[in-house]
Amino acid sequence: MTPGRIDAMIGALVAVLMLAAVGSWIASGPPVDPERAQSLASPSLPTPATISALNRSAGQIVANNPFRLSRRPASVRYARYVTPVAQSEDAPPRLRPRLVLKGIVGGPPWQAIIDGLPGAPPGTVVSVGNSFQSLTISAIARDAVMVQGADTTWRLTLSK
Repeated sequence: MTPGRIDAMIGALVAVLMLAAVGSWIASGPPVDPERAQSLASPSLPTPATISALNRSAGQIVANNPFRLSRRPASVRYARYVTPVAQSEDAPPRLRPRLVLKGIVGGPPWQAIIDGLPGAPPGTVVSVGNSFQSLTISAIARDAVMVQGADTTWRLTLSK
């Protein structure tokens, strides 16, 4: 016998055993009421709803607030146009700096000239490990600089 033929015979045997298991599982279920079986076999068509019945149902749905866990109206009124909330003075504004790589100098170890670093003048010469507020220079190669922020990593390249 070839391996393909053995695989086919094993597959057929597994299929037969699974059919037997499903058949015994169905047969072991609870008995079905004949009237219920008849109603499931030929379901009756629903009667058309009247306008008043639909209005009552809609009123019940709205009263129960189906999309709220508490099933009560919201404590805050919905406003289509929300006025912006003023930032507190404690939290500084989260602005992303506009970093520009002006040049890379030296050889290993490389240094870079970058504009836009927070708290530093334009054309600041940086090396790996320098920090400027929340930004850290993580790597400098001959054609790119990696700047690591709190939630972002910039890859600055020289423009041609």
